[in-house]
Amino acid sequence: MANELLGVRGPRPAVEPDPEVTADVEIDLTDDVGVALQSVPGPEPEPEPEPEPEPEPEPKPEPEPEPEREPEPEPEPEPFAALQGEAEARLRERLRDGTAQPHPYLGLPWSASPAGDDIVDEPRAARTIDLEDLRSGGEDDRSASSSLRRQIREWAVVVVLAGAAALAVQTWVVQLYQIPSESMYPTLKPRDRVVVNKLAYRVGSVERGDLIVFRRPESERDAPDQPEQMIKRVIGVAGDVVEAREGVVYVDGTPLNETGADGYLSSSVITANLAHPVTVKPGHVFVMGDNRESSRDSRFFGPIKEDEIIGRAVFIGWPPNRWGGFAGD
Repeated sequence: MANELLGVRGPRPAVEPDPEVTADVEIDLTDDVGVALQSVPGPEPEPEPEPEPEPEPEPKPEPEPEPEREPEPEPEPEPFAALQGEAEARLRERLRDGTAQPHPYLGLPWSASPAGDDIVDEPRAARTIDLEDLRSGGEDDRSASSSLRRQIREWAVVVVLAGAAALAVQTWVVQLYQIPSESMYPTLKPRDRVVVNKLAYRVGSVERGDLIVFRRPESERDAPDQPEQMIKRVIGVAGDVVEAREGVVYVDGTPLNETGADGYLSSSVITANLAHPVTVKPGHVFVMGDNRESSRDSRFFGPIKEDEIIGRAVFIGWPPNRWGGFAGD
């Protein structure tokens, strides 16, 4: 192999080697072989296979453009949102002044500002309410409302029953009668109110000296503003003969005791307008007013029927300073 590298072909003749030359040759040979070995090229490396190109991706279709959406109209602001705070402030002021009913507004969770300083004047800026507060306050409101309705119903029943009882009492038992004129002066004065017992003559009979209330006779209804009832004193009952002599009333020929300590007239009173004796028919009574000079009574329209009598006046009910019975009763 070394011969081929040195270009020597075939075998060389044998020569005794000189020790000095041999040493040089061996050094030179060694050097030549080393140079030759270094100059011999090695096997070329196999080329790496080129990578196959990746297939190009298919182009994606472009998405169709979405149609433009019409803008949604903005919601209109609540019409009273801006006024809520002002209304609350006014309501607070009314509640403080006592001009507004406190129920049910005090139960609502109003804001802490009494004057409405936190009010905003923007659309949809309505004040929020805590539902828990409404639930807790709602039960109390319902309980109070139920109690209030119950009290109203009870009072309504009491008022209706009292009104019905008063009407029944006034219709069948007693009645207040207001004195319209001075025909009974001085026993009764105008605007006095007397209590009339309507049951007096259902269990008893009419007697002389009674003060009775009766329906106005037809002959005396000449003015629409006249009271439908009259009040007079009974002078004669059925079968009595009533007459006046020299200003004094006689019944069955005996002077009627109307003056004095137990009387109801002053001794200066003169009874006139009774020129002829009058006999009282059965079922009738003869009446006169205590103010003989200013009274329209049986001297003008004759005796009245007992059926027209409403009741007997028993005492003065009003005014309080005149409370009591009547003179001569």
